Amino acid sequence: MTLIGGWARLIAFRQRIMDLIKRSFLFFCGLKLPGIVALATLYAGFLTQALGQSRVCNDPAPVSNLKEMFDAIYACWVPPEDTEGLVVTLQFILHKDGQIRGKVVVTAARPQEDSPRRQAFIDSAIDAVKRAAPVPFTEEFASRIAGRPLGPRFIGTKIIPETKL
Repeated sequence: MTLIGGWARLIAFRQRIMDLIKRSFLFFCGLKLPGIVALATLYAGFLTQALGQSRVCNDPAPVSNLKEMFDAIYACWVPPEDTEGLVVTLQFILHKDGQIRGKVVVTAARPQEDSPRRQAFIDSAIDAVKRAAPVPFTEEFASRIAGRPLGPRFIGTKIIPETKL
């Protein structure tokens, strides 16, 4: 992927997130503090996908927060072609040593269709989590994150063909 193609994906993803935030503003206004904290954490997960390229897959540097952890997972994601409009949310639990506990499960997927395209997209997201494991944690972060369910969201984007300058 060229630098131009990467920036175009980032800009398109950012625009979708901003639209989502604008649409949900009124929803936020009626929430109490625990709901706002939960939604802020969810939005942080969305925003980290765009920044996943700040790490390389299986980077040995220990992660010390959720953003870095999701960056480590997204860096291992190799989405198939033609993923525009596809979204999958996974759930899994990590041990203190960064290994996956149990199975990685799909908690939500859009659109609701049975197609090879959709299944390939879901499989690529699950493979990203498995390739990223074990995620190296700092001791402090490991004690806070171990045993808690995590739910990264993978959003397909339109790949803009590379152009030569």
